[in-house]
Parts: sequence; structure tokens; C-alpha cells
Amino acid sequence: MARAGTDEKKVAELKELYGKILADAEVVEWLQDTMLLEVDTMPVENVEAHVENVKSIVNEYKDIVAG
Repeated sequence: MARAGTDEKKVAELKELYGKILADAEVVEWLQDTMLLEVDTMPVENVEAHVENVKSIVNEYKDIVAG
């Protein structure tokens, strides 16, 4: 969900880094121990569907929230 005009290569690099962070055993253990969460990365299709859903919510309510 980068802003329009954001460097696509940079976005891809950040997505890859985020995936690596979430897959790191130490992070997984920390999340499970401290937040009672289980890290289960989603397939790309699910991530894209989630992003589109969030975008539609933001677009629908941005005027109300931003004023």
C-alpha cells in the first residue's frame, strides 16, 4: 500500500524484508510468547486481496476521518 509514484523496486524489497522478519525463528518465538500470535504468512493472492480491501475502506472513509 505504497503511495502512488513509490519506487516499485523499493516496495518489493521492503515486502521481501518484512517476510524475512516474520519468518525469523526468534521473531516467531517472540510473537508467540509475548503477543499470543502465530505467524503464518499469507499467499501473495491473499495479501493482494487484503490490500485491496483496506484500500477500499480507506477510500470510503478518508473524508470522514481526515475532515
